[in-house]
Parts: sequence; C-alpha cells; structure tokens
Amino acid sequence: MNWRYRRPAAVAAVVLGMAVASACSTSGGGSSSSSGQSSGVTTITFWARPQNPSVGLAKRWNATHKNIKVQVTTIPDQEAVTKLGAAVRSHSGPDVVDMDDINAPLFAATGITQNITGLVNSLPYKSALNPAMMSLAQKGSAYYAVPYINGASVLMYNKGLFQKAGLNPNDPPTTWAQLLTDAKKISKVGNGVSGYSIPGSCGGCLVYTVWPLIWASGGQVFSAFGPNQTTTYAKYPQVAAALSLYHQLWTSGAVASAERSQDGSTWGELFTSGKQGILVGTPVQIPVARKNGVNVGVAPIPGENGSYSTFVGGDELGVVTGSQHLAADKEFINWMLQPAQQDYVVSAWYLVPVRSDMLNAAFESKYPDAAVALREIGRAQSELQSHHDL
Repeated sequence: MNWRYRRPAAVAAVVLGMAVASACSTSGGGSSSSSGQSSGVTTITFWARPQNPSVGLAKRWNATHKNIKVQVTTIPDQEAVTKLGAAVRSHSGPDVVDMDDINAPLFAATGITQNITGLVNSLPYKSALNPAMMSLAQKGSAYYAVPYINGASVLMYNKGLFQKAGLNPNDPPTTWAQLLTDAKKISKVGNGVSGYSIPGSCGGCLVYTVWPLIWASGGQVFSAFGPNQTTTYAKYPQVAAALSLYHQLWTSGAVASAERSQDGSTWGELFTSGKQGILVGTPVQIPVARKNGVNVGVAPIPGENGSYSTFVGGDELGVVTGSQHLAADKEFINWMLQPAQQDYVVSAWYLVPVRSDMLNAAFESKYPDAAVALREIGRAQSELQSHHDL
C-alpha cells in the first residue's frame, strides 16, 4: 500500500479484468527468464513495492546467503497489476512478488500466484500470522500468499495540544463522545490548530480511518468475504452513526477547512507539524511528528461506546506462476517472516510485524507504539473482509 493511505477496494475490482486477460492465458511450466543459476548460485528475482522494507531486507539476505541471491526490482503500485500480469503471460515474471494485500485475492483468482499451501501449513508460527491478511491470501482452503508487513491503522494524538486544551495527555479517547469532545476543545487552542483530521477528498484514506470506527462498534460494511459478498452498510446503524460523528466533527469546526480538498498527497502533515490534535492513520507518521517535536501518544481506534478495531493494510508475499526456483523462493519467504526480519520492519520503517507471537514484554518495551497496533491484530479487518463475531 501507499503508506500514506489505503486505496479503495474499487481499484482491485477495476483492474480485475486486465489481470484475468493477462494471467489466465498463461500455460503451465513457464519460467522466469530473468532468474538463473550459475556456479552453484541460484538467483531469484523479487518484484517489490517501493518505499517499504523489501529492498533493505533483500540486501540483508544477500549479505548473509552465499548460494541463493535475490535480485530486486521495485514496481510502482499503479503499475503492479498490469506489469505482473503481462510478465506472467510472456513467461518472464519474477519468482517472488511483494504485493499490496488487497491484490492477493486477485492474483490467486487469476493464476498469477501459485498455491503455496504446503509452505504456509508448515510454518510453526502460522496461527500467529495476521488473520485478516491470511484470509485475503486464501482461495478456498488453499493459500496463494502469506502476510509480510502489517500496516494497521491507529489513533495518534498530540499530547502537548491535549495539555494546552486542558485535557489529560495520558487519556486518549476511548469512545466517540470523548473523541468529539477532545477534538472540539483542541480546536479552540487557536494559532491554526485543528482537533481532528478528515481527509475529505481521499476515499482510500477514509476507508482506512472510518471503517474501523464502524467495526469497533459492531457494525459491518460488507458481508463475509467470498464470491457472494455484498454490501451490508444499510443494515447496520453503526454506519450512519459514524457518518453522523464525522458530520459533527466538521460542523463543530474541529476539522481544518483545508481538509475538505485533502486528496491524500499531504495527508498527515498537519499532525506531523504539530497543528492537529488527533489523527487516525498509519504509524509511519509517528517518527516524522516526533522529529518535529510533537509528543505523540498512540491508542487503538475506538468504537462508539468502547472496544476497538483497526484496518489492515500491508503487504503479502507470493510465488509467481512459472518460477523455476520454488525451494529457494520458499526459503526466502520463510526468512522474511522470521523475528529478526520482522523486527527490521518496525525498527527501520515504523511498521508492524505480522506475527502476534512477537508481542511480549520485551517487544512492548522496545516498540510501545507498534505494540498498540500488534495488540489489535485479533480485531483487525481488511477492506474486503468482515467478521461478524468481533
């Protein structure tokens, strides 16, 4: 995903036809023309998303592995589906792909990625992997990808502005009423400060931030993920209640007027510059804010009367149809999910591991902000998924 915001689910639907045309014409047994083996060294090609941990991790792999080398190519998100589909059709695709998690069902359904159920089921930590992302990686009972980076949304707040507004800086909002009250008080601090962020012209941002409010309150926007999935927002009063909350935030003046045209390109900059009290968004904005002197607090995204939820964005890894280096591919993927590499996801990029078994006292002490998002893993949902048992 773009780590500033999630793209809306419609994007995956729009490109589905292109991917089917590209991938379904592929015959079995193709090979990755850019992969090779010489002098006892196997080279696997890895298509990665830009601006995420993949390139750095591949460098670490190459520095510590002699017999298998990883050749990385970064592909912009807006080109990923069409380029990968065309490459598979022409038998020149990569061996391993780092994909936006929302594309995992698309790639599985169109034959772009291979069935790796054996690998996934053999992982001793399988039960600890992010369940929402695991659902996206599944087609029937088979797995065609595995979670790799957890880009969960969280609530971030400016403790300094809380204090200036007469609020307890150690008491983030845990209900919608408190969120509204806090945002309104912060907006009265003056000096160009606003209380809350509503990116008014960014559908992906709003999905990433509003839907968790609904889920945390017991509502749903879609029925359970699958071939017969339908919208359910009209059946859940929590949807209308969330929209009413946003209407109140806007009409109360708690949101900066410039947010009306916010398209995501500069989303979060008001918060990171110290001019906004509360931002529901991605944790990658935290170190930027702190570098600018903002005392950032982090909390789960609340439901109307308590509870919490989060939106799962992130990345999955898959083996591309036609790869001739399956053993090496699987060894690389397994390595990417080990604690040392998942720790790098946090330390270097301020993202979140996909493994809940990494959440312990030592992790929480070292990465308290990431721990907030990692604790949310059991209540996480994606834009294609709904769980009615939350």
